[in-house]
Amino acid sequence: MKEVTAVNTLWRSAVFRAMIGAVLGMLVGLLLCQRSELPLLSFVLPNSAYGALVMGATVVYDIEDWSLTRSTLCHLLVTLAGFCILGAAQGWLRFVPLWVLIAFLGVYFIIWLVQWAICSYRVHSLNLFLRRRRSRRE
Repeated sequence: MKEVTAVNTLWRSAVFRAMIGAVLGMLVGLLLCQRSELPLLSFVLPNSAYGALVMGATVVYDIEDWSLTRSTLCHLLVTLAGFCILGAAQGWLRFVPLWVLIAFLGVYFIIWLVQWAICSYRVHSLNLFLRRRRSRRE
């Protein structure tokens, strides 16, 4: 029963995050459509879907049984697949050279590296705090 509750919590979290991502993607779509003569929905809906996919997939980092590497690779594959599928559906991916996919991976890695550095700093700070607290007790 505990596992069912955990899965339901993950799904609720994924849906909530996906809604936030959809709104952010929609805002990006609105900004992009100002520079184009294409219909508004051709920008807003795909960007909204991609934002929902990327943010919703961040729930993999909450699965406690998974390592950081497994969660990161899973999230990367989901976002890359979404990038390719939505890009193909919109018709712009077939005109994009290979370096764009490499740039996608590079940007993903930079974002991951920044997040890793922030978490590493927090862990270091917590460990330092615990060491100081432990030394006061002795």
